[in-house]
Formats: sequence, structure tokens, C-alpha cells
Amino acid sequence: MADLMLAGPILRRVTTELVCVWLVTDKELLLRLTILQGDNELGRSDVAKIDEQRSQLGKKLFVYVLQAPPEIVDGAFPVDQLLSYRIDAIVDNNKASPINLKALKLTYGNNANPTFFIPTFLKRILHGSCRKPHGLVSGNEDNFDALSLGDAEIAAHHGDINNRPALLLLTGDQIYADDVTDPIFAMIRQKSVELLGFQELLPNAINPATIPMGGRKALADDNAGFSSEKAANHLFTFAEYAAMYVYVFGNAQNWLPEFASEHNANLRAALEEFHRTLPNVRRLLANIPTYMIFDDHDVTDDWNITGGWYDKVRDSALGHRVVSNALAAYWAFQGWGNEPYNFDYDMVRSIIDFLATDKPSANLCQQYGLTTWKHRGWGYSVPTNPPLFVIDSRTQRQPDGAFYPTQLLDRYALDWLRMEWNKIKVEKERDVARGVLKTLPEWPVFVATTPVMGFAPIEGLQQLGLWAIGAVEDTLVVRGIERLFRAQGVATGYLINTLDAEAWISNRDGFGNFMNCLLHRMEINQCIFLSGDVHYAFTAQATFASKGKNLKCWQLTSSSLSNAPNAHQLSTIDKIRLTGGDAGHNNQWAYNPNQRWKTEIKYISEPGAAESRITSQCNIGLVEFHEGKPVKHTLLRKGDPKVFVLNSE
Repeated sequence: MADLMLAGPILRRVTTELVCVWLVTDKELLLRLTILQGDNELGRSDVAKIDEQRSQLGKKLFVYVLQAPPEIVDGAFPVDQLLSYRIDAIVDNNKASPINLKALKLTYGNNANPTFFIPTFLKRILHGSCRKPHGLVSGNEDNFDALSLGDAEIAAHHGDINNRPALLLLTGDQIYADDVTDPIFAMIRQKSVELLGFQELLPNAINPATIPMGGRKALADDNAGFSSEKAANHLFTFAEYAAMYVYVFGNAQNWLPEFASEHNANLRAALEEFHRTLPNVRRLLANIPTYMIFDDHDVTDDWNITGGWYDKVRDSALGHRVVSNALAAYWAFQGWGNEPYNFDYDMVRSIIDFLATDKPSANLCQQYGLTTWKHRGWGYSVPTNPPLFVIDSRTQRQPDGAFYPTQLLDRYALDWLRMEWNKIKVEKERDVARGVLKTLPEWPVFVATTPVMGFAPIEGLQQLGLWAIGAVEDTLVVRGIERLFRAQGVATGYLINTLDAEAWISNRDGFGNFMNCLLHRMEINQCIFLSGDVHYAFTAQATFASKGKNLKCWQLTSSSLSNAPNAHQLSTIDKIRLTGGDAGHNNQWAYNPNQRWKTEIKYISEPGAAESRITSQCNIGLVEFHEGKPVKHTLLRKGDPKVFVLNSE
């Protein structure tokens, strides 16, 4: 049975009430998940409900989220104990045939099965973002896929739950759909047709198989309305996105990139290094509860960066379809396992029905597009201590004009956040009443893909550029020309795309609305922001002051897992760090006098270290807590880790 596995198993949502394991096979199987403590069975998935836990998304593409509740009704899985899971294939006469995961090298030490634990309090968690297979092409021997360091961390502490990380957060850009190198793309094109069983056609009868290698950028720009600079091999079809996930999530059947003589040595070396550590990544994901959220590259670069971008792509038949394909693949390969009951039936049914035929009707195509684009359940929370809130800041934006920076969360997203916070508080009040907790958690963790409290020297340059172009556009002549062509703000929009200027602070009203929601409506006085996206890492302590109240927070940023900045970016960052604000604090304030807020941000360095407070080397973050308070942020990288001590008093 193991040879039928395409990806996984990946341990996904884990609570005391439910354990979920995700995997993909190339044949329909009847699978059962069993949770174990030693040899004792604590719970298992219901085989009779396999149709609710398995979706066929292609001729050779079966995706499962196996869900096992505790065996005892109204019971709970034990906390602070090492548990394991077994996956059985149910064969003739209802006989269970265990899949030998140890033989697949997915276990640690002498364990027969993958292991995990459910902590009463989080002590150590991993987080990282931005993982591109060829992101290591730089000639720098220190670059590698830092996600594999998570495997080394589990291997070193697999039997010690006090030091073993309890969960992994992948905070965006798990794939780079818009930036696929030739050897990977050649493999993806072949495997995608095998998975689906036919060649998907795109709107207007576009057959992607007829587009030559490296020839998709014009179509992406002119037909789809995309703005990625590296779209030569942009993924278009659902099956192409699916094949990319199958590869980067462990590559169970050892698919091989197709190298050609013209590929340079650095590219080959980078891809071979990424490929070499995929078994380590697969073992890590099998043994740690893993939560994910998308960012733009999971769909396309600059996804929803402005209102004009959204409108242009939405109104393009090709652009609309590609975004739907990306979101459908995200649901199947990332979103479903985060919180299985978070997705409405209509969207899931439309995805399955759309992929079941090579000639979907016009109405089915429209249903597929509407349900994927309009779904608002991508964010979620996890009732750990402290609790986790994973924010979707891509599909819930509030445009401020066609070409100006958007508010990253609209009013409905802020209301959702309030509801999730209240839901968690009610649950934690029950834990206090039962004596499980002494007090309500004081340091909630918010996963925001891009840093909420960003690195000011870099974001400040972006804001300066936006201010300058805005001043030019505000002149009488330019304003008149833009009004004549109904393109008010087009120059600003162009600069936003060029600078990738979509920081929270880029729209100060949106930033203030979000922070005031946390401080005043949710009455949070201290919190942690976990982020990635920016291709460098940093640790900052910040205060947001508004209407006589303060919100203290830690900004912990880990980026990237496998996408180092180029030499020019490194040089620019080095210059900024010496003169831009590392030596003291950075202050931001509201332009709008009605908001009256102010932030103060201090960037932290290693104790006694005079080096930069940003890290551009590939890394994965390790956050440590003591009695619910964050006390340390470590960047695991090749060589010595970089350690930041957090004073959370």
C-alpha cells in the first residue's frame, strides 16, 4: 500500500478532541487512522465516514484528511504524553493491513509509528515561510532548505516532550506558483496530466500543453492580468498546483526534476540540495502537528495587492480561473487539514465536480469560480495555551481606490477575529473552572503572513517612495491627465507593484483599525505576532498606544526557509541596518488625527552581539515559552543558531 502514496502522511490539526492526518494516494483506498499510547488504542477514524474524509480530485489523485476522535464518548486524548498514530488500509473481508511507516523512514529512533504530543502549555514551536526549490541559487554554500532543520530538532528530542517542539506553523509561500524553474516545470507538466487523467483546458479553449517551456509570461500578463516578474512557467491548472504540492511536501514517489545540458551549475546544485532533504521534510511533517496559511506566491505574486489588481484579474476569464485553481489546490493540500469543518459544502462539492470532467459546463465553471473566490473561511484558530489565531490577510482586504495600498483586513475580517477570540475565551473559561488552567492565556499568538510591526528602515523607504509619487500625482497637470484617462493613482499602483509595498503600515487607517480592534474591542494588552514573507528575519519589541491604553507585543519574523535574497538585496539591507534605526527605536503615528495612535518599535539583537538585527540567511524560527510567556526566539540556520532573549515582563 505504501507504494500508492503520493504525499504525506502529514500530521495536521491536533486537539484533545480530534487528531487529523492528511495524505494523498494515486488509488482509492479505504484507510483508517488509529491513535495510540504505547500499544493502547485511544481512538480511531470511522471507516463508514470515509467519503467525508476522502476526496477524489483526479484519476490518480485521492486526498484524505483522516479524523480520529477519542474512543470514549465525551472523552479526551491525554495531554503531556507521547502518542503515536497508525494508518491501516482496510482490505478484503475488512482486514486491516497496517502501512509500514517505519519502513518508509518516517519515524524517529525505535518508534514503530510517527509520534506527537498534546501539550497543556506550549513550550516550543517552530515557524517558517517562503520555500522555493530553486531559491538557493546564489553561489552561497550556506544556503539550503531550512525546513529540514525542523527534522533535526525533532530527531534530537523525539522522546523528550519538554524540549521537543509541539507544533509547526508554515506562514505563507509554501510554493512559488509564479516562479517555477525549467527542470521542476518539465516534471510538473508531465505529472499533472497523470494525476488528473486528462489535460485541463483553460478559458477560451487555451491548451497549456501547447505553450512552450518558458512561454507563459505574456499570457499571464496580458490575458490573466497578473503582475509577477517571473511568470515564464507560471502554474495555471489545478493539477499543476497539485503536482507542485506533491513534490515539495515530501515527494513520496521520488519524482525527479528534468535537467538539460543548458541548465547552469548553480541551478542544478540548488535543486539537488533541495531534493536531497525532501525525505527529512517528509519525516518532520509526519511527526509534528502542522498548520498552514497562504500568502501571495501560493497563488501568484502580488495577489490582491490593490483594488485595481483584484478587479483586473477577476474580470479576466483566465486570471479568474487560475486563482480558482490555486485556491482549490490550497484547500486540498493546505487548508482542509487546518480545521476540517471550516469549509462549506457548496465550495467543496464544486471543486470535486469541476475536476471530475474534462468538459465542465458553463454553469459548473461559474459555480467553481464563485465559491472559491468568495469563500471567507480560510482563517482559523487553535485552542492551545497560548491560543493561535491564523489570519487570512489576502482575500479579506478592503481596497482604498483602485491603485492605492489596501487595508489588509476589512470590517468583516475584524469581526471574525473578535468572534474567534471570544470563542477561545469561553473555552478557556471552562478550563479554568475545571482546574486545567489557573488564568486565561495572557499572550495570544497571531499569525500574520507579513510582519505587523515591520522592519522600519526598509518599509520606510517604501513609504517615502509612495509619498513622493503621491505628491507628483497630486500636481494639477498629472491629476488632470489621470482623470482624463480614468486612471487616478495609476502611477502609485505601478510603484506599489514594483516595491511590493503591502506592509500593514502602508495603509495607516487599516493598520490602526486592526490594532485598535485588538486593544479596545478584544481588550488584549499583550500579544505575539508570528510572520514571514519578507525574506529576512528579525525580532522586535513594540508598543501600540491609543486612547490612553497600550498594547505590548513581540514581532517574531522567520523568513525565508529556502529563498535567500540576492547580492544586491543583501547589500542594500546591510547599508540600511547601519543607518536606519537599529540603534534605537522607530516611531510611527496616525496621519488621521481622529485615530490618534502611535507605535514604538525596538529591534532586538543577540545578547552582547554588535551584528545586524536582521538575518538574511535561510532559517526556521523556534519560539520558546515559559508559563505562557514568550522568553526566547531562536533562528535555526546552518552553523550556530541566532538567539534572541525576550523580556516579556
